[in-house]
Amino acid sequence: PLVRYDAFDCLTFLEEVLALALGGDPANAADVRNALRYGGGPIDYVHRRHFMELQWIPGNIADGWLVDTTTQYGETFELNRTVDEATWRAWRGRANFAMTDDELPRGVMRLDVLPLDTALAIADEIRPGSIILTVREDRSWMPIWVSHVSFVLPRAEEPRMRHTTKMGTGKSRD
Repeated sequence: PLVRYDAFDCLTFLEEVLALALGGDPANAADVRNALRYGGGPIDYVHRRHFMELQWIPGNIADGWLVDTTTQYGETFELNRTVDEATWRAWRGRANFAMTDDELPRGVMRLDVLPLDTALAIADEIRPGSIILTVREDRSWMPIWVSHVSFVLPRAEEPRMRHTTKMGTGKSRD
């Protein structure tokens, strides 16, 4: 199914919240969700934006759904690497994707990242509704840096984010 409301991972939760918020009316949510996941391409497994750095982030910025504001919060460092056939062959996680080698995305992954100490220092300045990416250390054999996504919530006593995960209880929580 293209949508479920009984189970989420962090990305499907993010997509569904964005689809409902940006659709203006729940009847339009499917169109927004499909645009976020597939761009203008066919709605099928192979054409889904599975990979945050190579597909989801740059595709949704190019399509006008997202604006990267990372550099507005402080000095960043740039992660930049080319993913090619050798990268896919070296990654153990490759087996989780039912795609042929030719169907896997290739190209330059690029991401501006706030150092953790900077991110912690400016956490209360991040605008509510912003998407937070949890970025892992660059590992040359992995075609991913982002391990989790979440939303910044409106101010409370301290900065909060809302996310969901399949780990632990598997529920959405702040």
